Amino acid sequence: MDGSGAAASSPLVHAVRSEFLSGGLNGGTLARTGTTALATGNVTVADGGNLTANVAATGSASRLDLGANTLDFKTGATLRLTGLAGFTNTANASYTLALLTDGANLLLDGITVGNGNILGTCVHGTGATGAVVIDTSGFTLATGDTFTLPRSGNNLVLTFSPVPEPALVLTVGAAGLAAAGWLRRRKTRAAEPTTAA
Repeated sequence: MDGSGAAASSPLVHAVRSEFLSGGLNGGTLARTGTTALATGNVTVADGGNLTANVAATGSASRLDLGANTLDFKTGATLRLTGLAGFTNTANASYTLALLTDGANLLLDGITVGNGNILGTCVHGTGATGAVVIDTSGFTLATGDTFTLPRSGNNLVLTFSPVPEPALVLTVGAAGLAAAGWLRRRKTRAAEPTTAA
């Protein structure tokens, strides 16, 4: 890493200056303070390695700017999420975690991740699934809140979907029952024979 905050181009980052990143990606952690971007060369997050992302208000997250370089996750890598001031668990949100000039440079085990394909998912209360483990221990979440890590166009994004509020679910359910009752009464009335007076 040079003094400008840009990581030197290499297939695997092992150690860098602590004010920019901590540890490495081969069993260590690549982390960025705040929600600013870090320009890097090729990055590989090995099995057991951690990429830490700071997530704040909608759309505001720490980010890797890779340009034409590659970001290669190995199965068993972890995306460790940290919640910062401004994060809310009540609304859908999307965060760009890595900018690439060519989406074909986003790799999983050395193979291009297709647009829309998901590298990992974490449903709070159920756990993480997928090749990349999403660690949400840095958040206060409701059971059912979901983070997903897909490729979107040329970028790696993190999406958040909160579990619907129980009151909303009850309201929608009650409205559905009321509509079904109304339709049944209407159908019953239409089926009744009319008598001539």
